[in-house]
Amino acid sequence: TVTVFANDPPIISSYVEQSSNLFTNITNTIETHLVTFTIDDDEHDYPYSASLSGTDKEKLLLGYRKFTSGKAKLQRGLYQDLIINGQKPKIMVICCYDSRVNPSDIFNVNPGDIFEHQNVANIVPSVDSSGSSYGTLAAVEYAVMALKVEVIIVIGHEACGGIKGCLDGMGYNASGYVGKWVSVFNEVREKLIQMDIPKEKLQIEMELEGVRQSLRNLMTYKFVEEAVNSGQLELLGSHFSVSNRELSIMNSDGEFKDLK
Repeated sequence: TVTVFANDPPIISSYVEQSSNLFTNITNTIETHLVTFTIDDDEHDYPYSASLSGTDKEKLLLGYRKFTSGKAKLQRGLYQDLIINGQKPKIMVICCYDSRVNPSDIFNVNPGDIFEHQNVANIVPSVDSSGSSYGTLAAVEYAVMALKVEVIIVIGHEACGGIKGCLDGMGYNASGYVGKWVSVFNEVREKLIQMDIPKEKLQIEMELEGVRQSLRNLMTYKFVEEAVNSGQLELLGSHFSVSNRELSIMNSDGEFKDLK
């Protein structure tokens, strides 16, 4: 057992070194008993390459070992600083759980740079929604009140399954948790359907309108409204095209323009 004090950098350093050795021993043991493969770092730049054989567990282990031998070493000072001085992100990102949308990749940021909150379909419920919204409300409150973030950006994305489910009527199915969650956007769905939008464009329009609605809902949080009105906080809407790897930003008119 190692006792760690935030104001004692040598102890922190000792703790990190011992933890690193412990994880190395654990992963070596796992590799000995569960994993039998060799890698060529020059050939495999990415640990999740489709050419790799083996189970998903082996891919995760390979990815972790590449992390510990690469980024973890290069960013050792950064990680120690984040423990000693704490996190101080200036940006909060609210995005979908979708595995194809990774804000850290999109914005090419380091640990500690952004405060992320993920949920199905990047929904921000209004403050008067049911108790199911407490997780999102708590994350936003912590970001604004404790971390003092200066920007909250909501990221929608192409081919969102949660948005598709809402369009398909899942929000009217009270028996499922996902249905209850996406029901927050039922009114958005009805509004778009009444606009006679072509069926092939309904998905993307719902994704964009979902971002707009989430931004409107954020302003129902009193602490967000106060921070925005005082100039301490800015709200941004965006949409990520997975197929084109492009991000569009919402302007003051609610239109989404590609970020160049």
